[in-house]
Amino acid sequence: MRFTLHFLSFFLVLLAGETIARATNARQPRDAALSALLAKRQTNRHEIGIRSYLKKTVKRGVEDEQLDARSTYPKCKMASARTGYAHYPGWKLVGDELSGALPVKPESACIQACNKYGAACSGVFFDSAKGKCYLKGTRTSSWTFSESVSEDGVDLVGGCALWANIVTEEMDAVCCRG
Repeated sequence: MRFTLHFLSFFLVLLAGETIARATNARQPRDAALSALLAKRQTNRHEIGIRSYLKKTVKRGVEDEQLDARSTYPKCKMASARTGYAHYPGWKLVGDELSGALPVKPESACIQACNKYGAACSGVFFDSAKGKCYLKGTRTSSWTFSESVSEDGVDLVGGCALWANIVTEEMDAVCCRG
């Protein structure tokens, strides 16, 4: 009986070790793929020239990019890569409002209000006819874009390339040219 008990405990330890080894080996390809994806993302962010404007923060396991508190919104430079804040003249953005309509004029003051709001603000929609500013949150899935006949404009934190997959092709075409 004693021999059987020792043999059984030895067998269980051996089985547990093999199970742990399999779990570790199964995790490595996923970790390698994740590392490769993060490395590519870092490279892409560097290539579009916004590394100096963005800093990475991690909150509750969700990666979020935000403007550094010391940064301002630079103007886009036509001769170089598309950098700065993404400006879309003649467009409206509806959805994920952080506040109601704020009586903030001009559009540059609306952008500064977003900057003071912090990481929760992804950009602004400035309604020129009403002279109102709408701060926008980070839930891009609830955003709706539409063309405007007035002097309205949308400004999103970061460079044009950062938002190219979210905005429409027509919006991307006019980004930083206004």
